Amino acid sequence: MKMSMVLLVATVALLVSADAAALTVDKSLVRNRIIDMIEAFNASSFKDELVPDVEGLAYKCGSKFFCKVSDILDNNKTISTWPKKEELVEHLKMFHQQENVNCKAILKNVHPNGVHTDMKLPFDHLSRCLKRMNFNGTKKGNP
Repeated sequence: MKMSMVLLVATVALLVSADAAALTVDKSLVRNRIIDMIEAFNASSFKDELVPDVEGLAYKCGSKFFCKVSDILDNNKTISTWPKKEELVEHLKMFHQQENVNCKAILKNVHPNGVHTDMKLPFDHLSRCLKRMNFNGTKKGNP
């Protein structure tokens, strides 16, 4: 009984410390890593994959845009075969955590416009937004 209690406490402590460590990573480091992965993606053949257009959301670099790009990554089967996809998804999740964004709630109010574009365009917008955020030192835009 004591052993299982110690194991349970150790597991909880490990999980809590892992979450805390993820949140303490410098925001600009996370953003820069995402930018690096976008550049690698744009050099791949996956950049031509058609995805829903998000240009209207990209204008203000808000949470709706970032969540929609994450959603596109999660739901596109072709992009799933890109070797760095999981790492990019994890960094985007870390980004959302750092910004205290709940994408499920935000995406309930985002509706597709019926237009499709190649994946390079949303990623170019994502890179531009992240670079702007790094330059400004803060998040600019609306939810």
